[in-house]
Amino acid sequence: MDVSRRCNQCGIRLSEPIPRICPSCSSDMSAVGTWSELDDWIKTQRMGRARYVLVRGVLCWGGLMALGLSIGAYLRGADAIVFVFIVIACVIGGVFVGRSNWNAGEKELVTRRPRYQANGDGKRD
Repeated sequence: MDVSRRCNQCGIRLSEPIPRICPSCSSDMSAVGTWSELDDWIKTQRMGRARYVLVRGVLCWGGLMALGLSIGAYLRGADAIVFVFIVIACVIGGVFVGRSNWNAGEKELVTRRPRYQANGDGKRD
């Protein structure tokens, strides 16, 4: 998880202190604004772990895997039981992927947050 600030317009990493004009896209930084991956994770935390696992793990990862595997199984002429197995396996896999990603994000937040909030204004020191 990167704590460096990025331009909202072009996504380039900005040096500290943040310049008034983006060196890449020449946008006015006060109008465009900045973001960081740490800010995104803090917003994701508000979603809650259960919802994150359901949306990002089960629906996104598991749904796409189930869709892809089902198309492959259909093209090979698989029986209906294979599709049931695919869906069950992808839901279980999605829970695992969602929880793993959540735990990795939380671990990274604990590692990075003290340095990130050292000066109290939410900007990296």
